[in-house]
Amino acid sequence: MHHAARAVPAALLTTLALLMGRTVLAETCDFLPRDIQPEWTYESPQLEGFYVGVGLAEEDGPEGRLGADGQIEQARQSAVADLASSIKVSVRSSLAIEMRSRRSDGSESADMDVTRMTETIADTSLSDVIVDQTWLDREHCIVWMRVKISRAEVAAMEHREIHKARLARLDAHYAGARDRSASARDREAALQAAYAMLDEIDFPAIKKSKTYYQRLLDNLASKVQKSVGGKQQAETLRADAEALLLRANNSSSSNERKKLTVDAIATLRAIIAANPIGERPGQYDGEAAAFRIAEIEKARNNSCAAQLQYEIVRDRSSSDKWVSDAQSQLTDLRCTRRNRTAHTWRRSFDGVRTTFACAYEVNGEISDWDKPCENIDSFLQSYGALSGGDSGLGPAEIASLVASMDRDQGAAGTLADKGRVIIFVAKGKLKQRDNKENPNGQDHQFSGKIYSYLVDNGRIEFDDEYSATGGWNPVSQAMTMDVIGLNVAKRWKSAYLKHLKAN
Repeated sequence: MHHAARAVPAALLTTLALLMGRTVLAETCDFLPRDIQPEWTYESPQLEGFYVGVGLAEEDGPEGRLGADGQIEQARQSAVADLASSIKVSVRSSLAIEMRSRRSDGSESADMDVTRMTETIADTSLSDVIVDQTWLDREHCIVWMRVKISRAEVAAMEHREIHKARLARLDAHYAGARDRSASARDREAALQAAYAMLDEIDFPAIKKSKTYYQRLLDNLASKVQKSVGGKQQAETLRADAEALLLRANNSSSSNERKKLTVDAIATLRAIIAANPIGERPGQYDGEAAAFRIAEIEKARNNSCAAQLQYEIVRDRSSSDKWVSDAQSQLTDLRCTRRNRTAHTWRRSFDGVRTTFACAYEVNGEISDWDKPCENIDSFLQSYGALSGGDSGLGPAEIASLVASMDRDQGAAGTLADKGRVIIFVAKGKLKQRDNKENPNGQDHQFSGKIYSYLVDNGRIEFDDEYSATGGWNPVSQAMTMDVIGLNVAKRWKSAYLKHLKAN
């Protein structure tokens, strides 16, 4: 059984037509003007004088339909990313060539971080990107976009970044030259490298002043050169000291060995004076000289002098290594009381030649008095003094000079040209007594005054005057005065040592 078709109401037909129309409109992709497909969408997108990038965006994004504005923006971002990739490839290649060429011609590489600089140049360039063309593929509803930026602009940015890197290297060299903890040679090398960079930087391109950096380096140069000069002087003095020690070791003369050794120590002390320990971080010439002096003193059994040098380094050096090394040396070093006494004598007589003048006046007769002079001369030589010489004065002149100095100390000025002079004079009487038990028949005894002086360049440094009476001597008058001479020398050693310690 067939039923008649039901008529569709007109109102419903109208509604269906409207709904279908809306569907058609929604599926239409015409939000950009119709245009023929450009070549750059299917061929290499080259454009003379420009870097270019091509991007596209479909109507659907990760979160649904993008809409016209969203699709256009996504296409732009895609094109910019493609452009950035092109710029990075070109810039990275250019920077690598720059670094290779600078190394091959002997120039200093700026130690450029190619990756960082490439990113910087690309990021900076993209702020000036121009949207060149846009095309809508209506059939597939895909937005195509081409963006561009002038190669000249990118090259200018690359140029600026290269010279910024060079300036950074100059700043690093400048900092190295200023570093007082660095060695003089390292500071000088850093300064020279900084000067070399001056002419390799396009200062106007990075909006910096070459004059400013020139003045900075020139101001620093005087300080560095002073440091370098001190280093060179220290090296020269150290070589001189070693040459003196070598000559001392090869000398057959005791006096010459002592003198050369003392001169070597004085030369090393000059290094310390010019390079005070602990006052110039990074420069340790003073410490090295002090250690060398200590080695020499230990070889001469002068442990107190060696200990003093190590203690100075330990207490003053700014270097942990030198401090540690000095403390290590002090661990096994002992400065005994006897060592300290020897050190006191050495400080005054080491390497010094002393002239002697000794006489006695007994019963109106004046004679040479060798015993005290010989004894003191030998004694002082054991502490580094050079063997003494004769003053050139006769016994009568010596006795007369002492008499004058006893009245007026200014009389010592007559010895100003003789350096250091030690004088001993005995003035008195010799008594005799008969002694049956003495095979010689008589004993002898001195009674009188003893005068001792140490005159340094015409100035009395030390004097000792006293009355003395010797014991009875059974041998002879000469032996009697020899014994007195030995006692005088013994007293002088004790008295002058107290004088040295007090002063």
